[in-house]
Amino acid sequence: MSIERETAQAVAETISGGTFEIGAVTAERGWLPEFDEQKLGKLKVTCIPLRMTIDNAARGKQKFEIEISTAVQQRIKPQNQDTEIDTLNDLCSVIRDFLRAETQRTINLSGGLEAKYKQQENRPVVDPGFLQVGVFTSMITATYIVFK
Repeated sequence: MSIERETAQAVAETISGGTFEIGAVTAERGWLPEFDEQKLGKLKVTCIPLRMTIDNAARGKQKFEIEISTAVQQRIKPQNQDTEIDTLNDLCSVIRDFLRAETQRTINLSGGLEAKYKQQENRPVVDPGFLQVGVFTSMITATYIVFK
């Protein structure tokens, strides 16, 4: 498995193994956020390998900077839109904090490799294009460093 896919899979497993106030959150690795609003009746969390840069590092190793976007999506009801957006936004905040937490800063990969947390951004916090069709979508992108 490629290092970017393995990192995305490890992030998905880390989120799925987490403890959250709303209960269990199941994340899966994928290549795209979901675009079929009919499939988004329940919460969908997808970890997507977004971008990777490779630089030479010391002692013949390479440094991989891997960005993993976590798409948090759910169809919302127009009559409860603000309340549901607030609740899902709070969940995104919790996921951001969880990924940034000291215990999650290093994720083990195969072959003894480690993906070390570097930074994150949340863009868009809420995607207005998806909201127009009644779907909450937020993208949390975390950058991990792997030396190989």
